[in-house]
This record gives sequence, C-alpha cells and structure tokens, in this order.
Amino acid sequence: MIGQMKDRIRVVHVNKIDNGRGGFRRNEVEIGTFWGAIEETSGRNLVEYRQAEMRTNTRIRVRKDSRITRQCELYSRGQKYEIEEIIDEGAYLNILAVGEHIGE
Repeated sequence: MIGQMKDRIRVVHVNKIDNGRGGFRRNEVEIGTFWGAIEETSGRNLVEYRQAEMRTNTRIRVRKDSRITRQCELYSRGQKYEIEEIIDEGAYLNILAVGEHIGE
C-alpha cells in the first residue's frame, strides 16, 4: 500500500467562530502533511453519490489519524477538498470529498 500513496496532502482543521454579527470567522489549525492516494470518482460512483444527495467527486485514502475529522480541509494538487464522509477501514481512512480548484 505504501507505493500507492504518492500524493502529499496537507490537512487543516477549520473552526468557525461566531463573529457576533450573523457571520463567522475561520480559525485554521495545521494538522500536518500526509502521504495519500487521491482518485477522481468514476461516473457510476458520481450517480450513486448524487442519489444520496452528496456532491462527492473525489476519494482520498490516508493512514488513520484521529485528528482528521469532517471539520478538516485537505489541500493537494492545487485543489481544496472539503470532507463529506470519512469511512474507517482499520489502518486507513477512506475519505469522500468535494474537490475544487483553488486559484493562483
């Protein structure tokens, strides 16, 4: 499995703090950089996720780390990934996420 984890993924925990005016302020805490495998979901999977009302377009596999939660954002390959679901697979996490290009 180590040979398949070729993507460096930066993980950031995001806290949204009420600003007292109806909005919020983002507080980001860097968790670390991990090796993982990023794959775009196939057309068949996209249909399944949409039927479940998920926007998922990417599957990310990383070694299990309890600090990675749904409140985290992942960054890799010039993309920001918002986590929709985390599936615990023993020693690994299978993360279903929505990836979007971040402008340069």
